[in-house]
Amino acid sequence: MEGTPDQDQYLTALQVAQEMGVSDQTVYNWIREKRLPATKIARSVRVRRSDLERMIAAHSTTDSGEGPGGFWDDPSAQDFQLPSSRG
Repeated sequence: MEGTPDQDQYLTALQVAQEMGVSDQTVYNWIREKRLPATKIARSVRVRRSDLERMIAAHSTTDSGEGPGGFWDDPSAQDFQLPSSRG
């Protein structure tokens, strides 16, 4: 049954990594750095879909109604750097 994703659905770190196109270690780093809220259930970590989407929206560079600058006025964006080219 396909449809709108359940906002309260819990995802594993691997599922988050696959959706975001990053490694599962990156997801664990986000959790450890408290960029992405997570819940520990037994011995596994789960992320609510709504928290993932909130993190994505908070880091979006598209106009989200935050006023002029948006993302670039965010103090945490000041550390943003493009990957260095090796050659």
